[in-house]
Amino acid sequence: MNYNLVQREVKALGEDLTELGIKIIEEPEGPEPTIGPPRGHPVLPVPDISAQLTCIQHRLSAVLDYIQGANQ
Repeated sequence: MNYNLVQREVKALGEDLTELGIKIIEEPEGPEPTIGPPRGHPVLPVPDISAQLTCIQHRLSAVLDYIQGANQ
């Protein structure tokens, strides 16, 4: 891994994390609220992103290993 590859990978990691964050933050579209007494906010399911996070973790670990090795 060289410096240019590290730069590209860090940029790609940032983009991937941003996409995952958007998936969590955005509220899924659902039916329009009905007229009646308020029932509080429904609990929305969080998308299962564990596989994507594990992949990002491995990629970030490889980048950190490279940086630590280069700084020794």
